[in-house]
Amino acid sequence: MQGEETLLANALEMTTVITERLPYFRRMAMRCIDNAADAEDAVQDACLAAWRHRGQFKGKAQMATWLTAIVMNSSRTIIRKRGRMRFFSIDEPRDGANGLQITEILPDGRPDPEVQFRYSEYERRLHLLWTRLPTSLRVVVRMRAIEGLSIRETADALGLTESAVKSRASRALATLRRLDQRTMRPVTESAEPVEPLR
Repeated sequence: MQGEETLLANALEMTTVITERLPYFRRMAMRCIDNAADAEDAVQDACLAAWRHRGQFKGKAQMATWLTAIVMNSSRTIIRKRGRMRFFSIDEPRDGANGLQITEILPDGRPDPEVQFRYSEYERRLHLLWTRLPTSLRVVVRMRAIEGLSIRETADALGLTESAVKSRASRALATLRRLDQRTMRPVTESAEPVEPLR
């Protein structure tokens, strides 16, 4: 019980000190690192570390002193990491790269237009097939696949049994496959005319 009370007292005191001294911690980290984004990261890392290890604070020093030491250590860690990094301008031409800028050399991580087109076509077809599902099946698929509800949660929400939810999900999948196959076949192969997708 004593340990829990100490942990709670440490947490309350830490919250108060961080709230009051946050601007000071930011200025201190900024003086040490000289980069606003890195200084903010150092303070956030320090606050997280202090919170995780609040049980290690023994009260031998003031909470503010303990937190200041953690912020300084966090700032030093970022400076050490920065020392291993190489910085260069992305706008200046690079030697050995035929005078190209780094932005012209780096690979583009986006999918190529053909992949994007295929994906958008797939998405469009799926949406059109989805709208042709009966409402009772569509609701089950939406709750399971889109909203991420479990079978039990879906059954409770719809007032169905779990086996009914499984059955409707299975029927929905079979119906989507059948609709997809019908719309992909040429009309001459089909026994019945297929309504064109819009």
